[in-house]
Amino acid sequence: MSKAVWAVVINPDNTFEHRQLEELSQYQEIVGGLIEAVRLYDYTYDNDVATFYVREDGWDKELPMNIIAGGISHLLNNEDMLYGKAILVGKADENGYDSDAPQWLIDFLKRVAKEVE
Repeated sequence: MSKAVWAVVINPDNTFEHRQLEELSQYQEIVGGLIEAVRLYDYTYDNDVATFYVREDGWDKELPMNIIAGGISHLLNNEDMLYGKAILVGKADENGYDSDAPQWLIDFLKRVAKEVE
């Protein structure tokens, strides 16, 4: 997480916003605590797609379910119960750094959620 990336913050109220993030502290501030990576893997095509970062204790803290983020994860046959704010970034590059959120997922979000301006 030491390289700046364009991320999408998906809120539990079905809104989202674009943010440029670089530091771990930015991720933690957004989710409100320690982060947990939820890797999005497309098992159909055997391919890494993206990563969500969520609050690691979101379930224990009874944060609201994030229907949009959980739905995206479920569509790719991954974990579908995500709680609180979710930060979407692209898959890791060859050096292990996150990349920008994939445009096709941003386009999908624009169809199912409201962009915060």
